[in-house]
Amino acid sequence: MPTFGWILEGREEHQAGLFDPVDPSPSGGPRSQRSPCPFCERTFDDDRAWGQHLAVDHPIEPPVLLVDGLPFWKAGSVRRPLAASSVSTANASLLRVGDAGGELQSVDVRGLRAALSRARHGVLEVELVNVRNADGATSSRRTLLRFEVPKPSELRAVEEIFVERLARDALSMDDVMEFRRVTQRLGAPRYRAALGDFAMAIAARSGDPHSTLGTTDAEHKLRTTAETLTDFVDRPVARTVLVTSRLALCDAASPFPATGVPELDRASHVLRALVGDATLTRPSVTKSSSEQRPMCPVDPRTADLVATLAALRVPTSKAVRDRLRRIALDGDRRASIVAMSALLRVNAAQHDAEARTWRRAVSQDRMFARYLESDR
Repeated sequence: MPTFGWILEGREEHQAGLFDPVDPSPSGGPRSQRSPCPFCERTFDDDRAWGQHLAVDHPIEPPVLLVDGLPFWKAGSVRRPLAASSVSTANASLLRVGDAGGELQSVDVRGLRAALSRARHGVLEVELVNVRNADGATSSRRTLLRFEVPKPSELRAVEEIFVERLARDALSMDDVMEFRRVTQRLGAPRYRAALGDFAMAIAARSGDPHSTLGTTDAEHKLRTTAETLTDFVDRPVARTVLVTSRLALCDAASPFPATGVPELDRASHVLRALVGDATLTRPSVTKSSSEQRPMCPVDPRTADLVATLAALRVPTSKAVRDRLRRIALDGDRRASIVAMSALLRVNAAQHDAEARTWRRAVSQDRMFARYLESDR
């Protein structure tokens, strides 16, 4: 399950000691016959009952490695450079890090952050130990991190060919196959595969006669493209393709990074506002002073949807927003957006003329007719 570039591995050769057993027995010499619990008011006549009580009623918290606040227990793959500030630990008293299978070095949190933020390739092993001073109990965990971070030069080379060959109006499957052929030796395999899948879905949705993708398969490719490109949101091409994919899917539940393309940014902002996740006001967009260059293809249906969303400028009340939440974004997604637009415009008195136009546009759609009926 992708979580910010991390994919849990199913198997690893080096798994010994990943979950060391808890040792509830105290360090030091023998205790008195009556053993008090260091965490509650109970006392015990023998060490065995005392230790069992600590293990069952006061278990020690296992340590865990966190990246961007997300826990990684046993193993994970890193496919983007890690910022030092994104790395942290919880319940860890001792930290060690090094190459998997090799000698691990003791470090503090700063040292751990430095080691992980420098890594680009290979496998690192992180060992965390939680030591409880009250009774000497310990809990340890080892996590394997496989780093597969593509070089910026590889990403740029893939992007240049993507823009040159696929950012066009009439996209065909032949164009997609040529892109894959030309880029197959350029590195960054996940990145170029995601861009290729996106272009294949766009060609299918554009009605290319040579495409064998059905609607469900095309949507699946758009969804996996968006998931992959969340690791590359620092790159303009990746952001544009990511936002276009989510708009095509009407995926209002996911975040939309700013692209710098006014129409895309406006459309994504309005889509979030329609389901109550943003305020329906014009977002600030920084326009480049240089000549705008196409960065990704788009199918006619998505282009129409983006234009519809970007054109909306009327604020919506809570009552209308609650009503919009009940309109499922399944079936014909474009019709649902058109119906939402009509509802918004109907509730703005200054747009009565436009509202009548929008009514006519959806009057033949029985699925949404009942939502418009009560506003007449």
